[in-house]
Amino acid sequence: MKNANTFLPVLTLLCFLACGEKQEPDIGITGKWRLMKAEAMSTTDYSNDRIVYEFRPNGTLSIETRSGTPPWRFDPGNHTYEFYNQDTTNWEGYSLFGNLQINDRAFGCYLSTDKMVIVDNPALDGPLVYFERHR
Repeated sequence: MKNANTFLPVLTLLCFLACGEKQEPDIGITGKWRLMKAEAMSTTDYSNDRIVYEFRPNGTLSIETRSGTPPWRFDPGNHTYEFYNQDTTNWEGYSLFGNLQINDRAFGCYLSTDKMVIVDNPALDGPLVYFERHR
């Protein structure tokens, strides 16, 4: 009987620990992102052009293209970036919003675990630039 009295509380504790809230994956800009398209008055499809934007933890953005197609807005090579004023959101499947500064240009940026949208000058109907996390 003594073992049963000890076993039941331990089993209950293990169930609570195993059935706890599901952890949301970390959402952040750091990592490699593949440029997919830019949409404004017309759409520019980059999905076959293999253009990769790598946001490094040290504030360096490296842009690489293997197709010869010029990437959106910035030349291939290294640039500086800062992602700040981050807050949660619930827009079109994106759960994080922040301000993104690349070199001296400022943008809005929406993130989820596997996709990103950069908003380029929304006041003037600038493009929405879509990326997918590069694996």
